[in-house]
Amino acid sequence: MVGAELMNRAFRSSFNKTKAKVVLVPGCLRIHNNEKCEAKRVKEGLLCDGCSPQCRVNQLRILGKNQNYGGFEVYIIPHASDLSQWSSNDKELQRGVIASACVTTLVEGGWELKRYDIPAQCVLLDYCGCKKHWHHKRIQTSLNVRELKRIVQQESFNSNN
Repeated sequence: MVGAELMNRAFRSSFNKTKAKVVLVPGCLRIHNNEKCEAKRVKEGLLCDGCSPQCRVNQLRILGKNQNYGGFEVYIIPHASDLSQWSSNDKELQRGVIASACVTTLVEGGWELKRYDIPAQCVLLDYCGCKKHWHHKRIQTSLNVRELKRIVQQESFNSNN
């Protein structure tokens, strides 16, 4: 947790300079598994189609449309190897990334984003729930929405000053 906070502080300046923001979340945040989730595959990952109001990804997608929070898109990233898709050679078009993951992979993912020169911030998952690493049966995870709002609003506040 300390590592995540230190990375956020170190990377905030470059993150604040980006015009557009995206939130990257792991698949374990979805209410449905891969077979039932209606998210659409795009180059950058998966885009929520809003199939279930109870899905935490859908709830974040709706929050992201709210301009009071600066507006952001939400992408589901099935695997950390997909992070390279967010690299951009054009600094004008570069998007700031707010990534969410469990504590065991977040710092590694932060360094991966830094390696690709992607301006990033992070929000830890509240708990781990993926079937691949933690549970014999997958459980839907969550993240601290208040922390996500704080990061987005701090960016908006700083860019207006």
